[in-house]
Amino acid sequence: MEKQQLPIIQGSFQIAKMPGKGGWSFVTFDAIDKQFREKFGVVNVWGFIDDFRLDSYGLMPMANGGLFLPIKAAIRKEIGKQEGDWVSIRLYPKTISSAGDDDLLLCLQDEPEIHELFKMYAEAEQQAFTNWVNAANGDEQRAERIATTMDMILRGKKRAD
Repeated sequence: MEKQQLPIIQGSFQIAKMPGKGGWSFVTFDAIDKQFREKFGVVNVWGFIDDFRLDSYGLMPMANGGLFLPIKAAIRKEIGKQEGDWVSIRLYPKTISSAGDDDLLLCLQDEPEIHELFKMYAEAEQQAFTNWVNAANGDEQRAERIATTMDMILRGKKRAD
């Protein structure tokens, strides 16, 4: 279950498109609090574009300090929007209890000792483990990464070790 969070981005934004064949469609945002930025300035979020749910998406950094959200063709088709149209966006920071992270959280809750150790890690380290598990390609690799994560936590290791 998701805990109550405040959106880090909320409002109406106009879809833009990079010029040229194959140019990305995107929306831009002003800079947000650095606490949400990860490696290379990416901000991992979940939320909504109109009524379309984003379970895990990355806001990409721009040279001016702002961020942009690429909007895939499949999403634009689903919401019936294109370049120049306005979309309603509500985005939340991706955390351990966010949508899509339930597998790791459920496994940790099944192992109270490991869960308590996990909660002792800094939030950034918890997020590093979570991101690594969520980046798995398929259920088998995800299960392997969860097992490895739990073993690392038991041994007091960090994701970067």
